[in-house]
Amino acid sequence: MEDSSPESPPQADGRSEIKNILREHSYTFALIPYKLMVSWNGVLVVAFKGWPDTVLNLKSKLNESELLVKENPGSMWPKCTIGCLKDRKRLKYEELVKLNELCEEFNNEELRSEKRKHLYFRKLNITVYESRSHERVLVNEKIAATVYRPIELSFDSCVDQSEEE
Repeated sequence: MEDSSPESPPQADGRSEIKNILREHSYTFALIPYKLMVSWNGVLVVAFKGWPDTVLNLKSKLNESELLVKENPGSMWPKCTIGCLKDRKRLKYEELVKLNELCEEFNNEELRSEKRKHLYFRKLNITVYESRSHERVLVNEKIAATVYRPIELSFDSCVDQSEEE
């Protein structure tokens, strides 16, 4: 006879465990844009001033679970991909210089002025993708974040990672 006592609950699969971590530790937050830049392999990104404590806590819980692949150094700092080159394509040096100039022009005019906008996050998505540009998404599940407190909009509410470039 099988033991069906409460002491031996059925094992959840990894995806369910990740969803549980997200539900328990996801809170609304805002990110403050720091600069537009060209990252590794010609990827155009918006870098942010830093992660709020609530996001650092969530990332820590996900890493502790050992359910996900360890983050690469480039994915640990706060950024959002704007666009990337097709596989096996590279920017020519002249293109990289021009793109960097355009980014700096944008940064000086838009991000270092009173026009700067904040990005608000109220949902997280779990995605499994086939291509790094997310052109072929295999799984996309939305998780609503818990409203924890009013979103703070000061630079003090973020852990500043901008000096670690």
